[in-house]
Amino acid sequence: MSKFRKILLSIAAIFTIVALFLYGVYGGTKMERNFAKYKDERLEMIEMLKNGEIKKEGSLFYPTPPEYRGANVDPYIHAKMYENRHFVFFQWVDSPNFGPGLIEGFLYTSTGEPPTIKEFSYLAGCEFKKIEGEENWYFASDDSGYYD
Repeated sequence: MSKFRKILLSIAAIFTIVALFLYGVYGGTKMERNFAKYKDERLEMIEMLKNGEIKKEGSLFYPTPPEYRGANVDPYIHAKMYENRHFVFFQWVDSPNFGPGLIEGFLYTSTGEPPTIKEFSYLAGCEFKKIEGEENWYFASDDSGYYD
């Protein structure tokens, strides 16, 4: 085997090892990494909603505080706050028009069950996938088949 081939194989082996290491550290989908990265900030916003620290603008929407724009890229937090349960949706893609679906993000539900259309019409037509190991969180997308 020529010296050139040995060097080339060594470089390929090193590249493969580094790639596998990086996948192990940063593995998972982009959506899963985003969920983990901003989970604490999303929980802070949920507490702020429950405590009345974030109030609706007009009568329709809760504004996303500027310091939390990484956790919810939409200018508004879509939430339904009922007496004994609440549902909060966080948009995660920068521009839903260019993502897999028009609505795509994370749904927090205080009951552990996704809402009915009557409870949260904003997510009508969305499919929900329970986030593994999370009692109250779902991935939500209106792109049918996104989770297949």
